[in-house]
Amino acid sequence: MHRFGRFPWVQAELEAKIYSSWDPERRGWQPKDKNTRTERRAEKRSTRIRSRLRKRRDAGSAAEKRRRRKRDRRINARSRRNDAQHR
Repeated sequence: MHRFGRFPWVQAELEAKIYSSWDPERRGWQPKDKNTRTERRAEKRSTRIRSRLRKRRDAGSAAEKRRRRKRDRRINARSRRNDAQHR
């Protein structure tokens, strides 16, 4: 709240700007999809998880890496098969 100053309408105005975008076809400000923000957060989260996994994959001895690669390949193949079944 403190960012918006002390008046509630200031916050309302800013939120309106954040949650709407200028649409030239419809001539005016149109409300944005509310889920853009959550999608962005999910995206961030997945990249964070992926980078953490990559860090883990790069750690360890060669033998460990080999084992991990083998396991990952098996898991990937399984998920790929499942995807193919549901297409």
